[in-house]
Amino acid sequence: MSGASSHALTPGLVTVVMAAYNVGPFVTDAIRSVLSQTYVAFELLVIDDGSTDDTGDRVAGIRDPRLRLIQQANAGLSAARNTGIAHGTGELIAFIDGDDVWLPDKLARQVAYLRAHPEADLTFAWSRIVDEGGRDTGRTSARVSGVVSFERLFALNVVGNGSAVVLRRDVLDRAGTFDEQLRAEEDHDVWLRVSLLRPDNVHCVPEVLSLYRMRVGQMSKDWRRMETAWHRLLDKMRALAAQRVAPVETEARSRMYRYLAYIAYEGQEYAQAAAHLRTAVVASPTTILRDRGTWLVGAGVLARAVLPPRVHLKLDGFARRLRSLGGAEPVRPAAPASRGGAA
Repeated sequence: MSGASSHALTPGLVTVVMAAYNVGPFVTDAIRSVLSQTYVAFELLVIDDGSTDDTGDRVAGIRDPRLRLIQQANAGLSAARNTGIAHGTGELIAFIDGDDVWLPDKLARQVAYLRAHPEADLTFAWSRIVDEGGRDTGRTSARVSGVVSFERLFALNVVGNGSAVVLRRDVLDRAGTFDEQLRAEEDHDVWLRVSLLRPDNVHCVPEVLSLYRMRVGQMSKDWRRMETAWHRLLDKMRALAAQRVAPVETEARSRMYRYLAYIAYEGQEYAQAAAHLRTAVVASPTTILRDRGTWLVGAGVLARAVLPPRVHLKLDGFARRLRSLGGAEPVRPAAPASRGGAA
């Protein structure tokens, strides 16, 4: 993990860290969404993590005194974010991936919340899920609100993605920055370490304030890497807070494998989806069988196994529409490594 910055911090200033790797088609919209914020006391540091497309050129073409481009050899999302943190001078830190978008009041709402709630160290808000073209999918991140405990955050990862978070800089100085050895779950790891600093310090602002873009090639679609990273995260959390992990470890495992089943199914790896779903159910049947998402994934896997492909596709489309009516993305996704830096 990178060390903290040693220079003086500016009260009221938000350092916005945007890690960017091969996001040329999206990065201009991401930057414009930050520059258009109603809260104007911020600096935007775009870390081009060795992009091989025109990401750096697109960023360099935007002229604004609040924007600074930092280019480095490819080192991954965690390293890119740590570079931004080290160069930032704000007392608050916010993150946005180079293909996501903030709504105009994002910073204003979360900065106001932190000012009004000194007991909060980290805030996050809801995200609307959009597709690669920016079209609304009808889904959002988990619609939680208020204080989120370590246990709930560990089991459910309700923050969902890094673009949702604004936190106090000093908590990163104490909890540590992003673990550069993790290639997935790196966000989740930081939020959990922050939540261990003191009770009830992670808060959700219950509003949609950002757009999270789902697109081809994201690391959150790689269930193998997600599985490996989660087990490493589990080992870390056991070492840091064994007594708090133990009561929710089984639920966390069950939910993770249900999510791995979902992304394997999305990747058309139906046998692996079925295997992950079995693991999830065996781990915690009472938890996972109450979740509608389990039944939707299970129905998809079963339909693929017993029905002709054409019929399966029709049922799959119906299930997706049904899931959209519920409005929530399956709880577990963490910001994928491929969005801020190559794996």
